[in-house]
Amino acid sequence: KYMTEEWLLQGFRKRPGSHPWIGEHVGKWLHASTLALGNKPDDQQLKEKVLRIAKGLMDCQMKDGYLGTYTENKRWTSWDVWSHKYDLIGLLSYYQTTSDKRALDTCRRIGDLLISVFGEDKRDILKSGTHAGMAATSVLEPMSLLYQLTGEKKYREFCEYVIQRADAGPKIMTNIENMRSVQAVGNKKAYEMLSNYVGLVEYWRATNYKRGLEAAKLAWESIVKENLFITGAPDAHEHFSKPGTLIPTGKCVETCVQVTWIQLNWQLLRATGAVSYTHLTLPTN
Repeated sequence: KYMTEEWLLQGFRKRPGSHPWIGEHVGKWLHASTLALGNKPDDQQLKEKVLRIAKGLMDCQMKDGYLGTYTENKRWTSWDVWSHKYDLIGLLSYYQTTSDKRALDTCRRIGDLLISVFGEDKRDILKSGTHAGMAATSVLEPMSLLYQLTGEKKYREFCEYVIQRADAGPKIMTNIENMRSVQAVGNKKAYEMLSNYVGLVEYWRATNYKRGLEAAKLAWESIVKENLFITGAPDAHEHFSKPGTLIPTGKCVETCVQVTWIQLNWQLLRATGAVSYTHLTLPTN
């Protein structure tokens, strides 16, 4: 039943969804599937499914731009911003692959809604997501991409607001600069934290914001030094473990952490060209 159109879209078509973060799945699927389609454009079966699911998701957008799985009285709690992040990631990837202008328009409407809800003298984005606010502030990545694709100043300004709040709360830059360890960032929740660093690199790509790029490099260095198995997987039982205490038992590496770690390496490689980011395993000497 998983990854069918019905399963991916059921939380949007009949709100609320069956669990708080069900809205993330369709965006992840669209991102991966459109990348695959870009490499295999003659796969008609995949193309038809991608087009159908993207259209199905866009059809669920409400008049005000909302594209989450929560009822109106529960909006912007728990994983709602996080799910919109993945809507944006999936639909922007779809737009870049297909040039379907409707997808970009849908993402603009999401971005405009976020701007209307969050900001100074508005709702605080830190209080609208889990894990010290890092789940919500990870929307920085696709909002930076939306700015790149549109050139609209309002999206850049919203990214600036998100960065300011992410550093005021979990201190994704200040604490990694001062302590040189991911142990000092937020509540050490690896997936959401890494997603923020991926976002900082994307924002650097859009604006040349060097402080964000350097913070992401420092986080990478901390993980390699303190929290990496010889296989290249971060030691994160969802949260980063205490340095020097690798725990190779049970579910020692969350899959989401491993994938986002690969994404961070990829982002840093694209940003710097440094070969160190191509090695996802530790040196043996």
